[in-house]
Amino acid sequence: MTAYVADERARYQIRVQGRLDRLWAARLGEMTMAVHDDEGDAVTDLTGWVTDQAALIGVIEQLYTLGVTLLSVECLERARASSEADGAVMDSSTNDR
Repeated sequence: MTAYVADERARYQIRVQGRLDRLWAARLGEMTMAVHDDEGDAVTDLTGWVTDQAALIGVIEQLYTLGVTLLSVECLERARASSEADGAVMDSSTNDR
């Protein structure tokens, strides 16, 4: 199995259908919003850093609560935390029994 880092920050682009009001930006963490036209339909791109996968799920849950249609989620860049240098990489194949 692939190793993962539990506290890895990453920059994501989340694309949703429609025009998302800028007032929601504060509820979506560090995301910046850009609205553009995609073949006649409004699309909102949310781009920004999230602290870990739990934070990403939190942003997606907020979007679900708003009732918007999720078009895509793309990881643009990863920034490993300093704990990786200390050997804090977890292997998802290990089981604690």
